[in-house]
Amino acid sequence: MVGVDTRFLAYLTIDITYACNLRCPFCSKRIGQRNGKHMTDEQFAVVLKFVIPHYKIIHITGGEPLMHPRFNSMMRKLLELDKKVVVTTNGIALSNVDKNIYDKLNFLVSVYEGINDDVVNQVESYSNVICRRELISAPGLCDPYYDPDIDSDEECKHVYAGCRYSYAKVIGDKVYACCHAETSETFYGVEGLGVRISASWIGDLQQKDNWKACRHCFLAYQKPWKAV
Repeated sequence: MVGVDTRFLAYLTIDITYACNLRCPFCSKRIGQRNGKHMTDEQFAVVLKFVIPHYKIIHITGGEPLMHPRFNSMMRKLLELDKKVVVTTNGIALSNVDKNIYDKLNFLVSVYEGINDDVVNQVESYSNVICRRELISAPGLCDPYYDPDIDSDEECKHVYAGCRYSYAKVIGDKVYACCHAETSETFYGVEGLGVRISASWIGDLQQKDNWKACRHCFLAYQKPWKAV
């Protein structure tokens, strides 16, 4: 079918928790406003059943995913399904990862100068750990309160069409077509962007006006995570 949005089927990210052991003032997830909520076992079971089978690579994030009390058991279930798992973390709690699965996971450690840059010496020698120094100095960069407020629907559609951040994002019992859609829905009141996870979630999501998330997206004209 011509014009049907399928980009979100290329890549999957799951926010498994909004607990975090840091309080970065520029946090794009607004961690301080989310009260450390964890994905429940029931929600994860639904994701495993209906969403995970469509993807080969699973990106786990949060919050700080290593703070989920059942992080290890969740990762085991993904590995048992023969999935490649990439975990974005600040690296502080890597010692909490079960040694039996540590080498089977891939870790992307986000390093912020003056915040957690001391973790680099501890983990950069591991072959399955990549340390990425994040650029946080540019105006609006990783700032959830920086709002480009794109004026027109046509401009939103144009931005969405060229956006490299369009991928499936699972949060709780819902799935979204981009990384910022849930933030737009929760904090800016943009209605109807996510769909409940079920057997029909792909078709349901394709029926949504996913471009509406671009209206308040702080990523729209920025490159917020530039490795240096």
